Amino acid sequence: MNACALLLAVSLSLLGADGPSEKEIADELALLQGTWKIESVEVDGRKLDVAAFKDIVRIVEGNDITWKNQEQVIARTRITFDTSKQPKRMDSTFTEGENVDKTMLGIYEINGDEFRICSAPFDRLRPTEFVSPPGSGVLIFKAKRVMP
Repeated sequence: MNACALLLAVSLSLLGADGPSEKEIADELALLQGTWKIESVEVDGRKLDVAAFKDIVRIVEGNDITWKNQEQVIARTRITFDTSKQPKRMDSTFTEGENVDKTMLGIYEINGDEFRICSAPFDRLRPTEFVSPPGSGVLIFKAKRVMP
């Protein structure tokens, strides 16, 4: 066994039963797939005018998310998540756009065709609840699936 494979095996064994299983991850990822339309946005405790986001969609394909404004790609992110924590955790690393290689730490919940995420600004600690206090830079947005 090469060093990389050994390191991966040891790392996975240390996770033990505390981390989500591969099936749990696959099941959760299946719930996140599709095209999502933004319904509300809050930053620093202020609700933003959702009309400014009316043409923006979030398309989830596997672990990759494409953000589009009409047909123009404005960013791409790759997500990782942990369903074993409450609230569930999601990290979004930008793979395209002005924030390439930066990661936003967040929490999320999904209920059928409704999705909500609360993310910290880059280089800040992960939120622990769905609140966006003034001056925090914390972003909360809600989206609804428009296409599976």
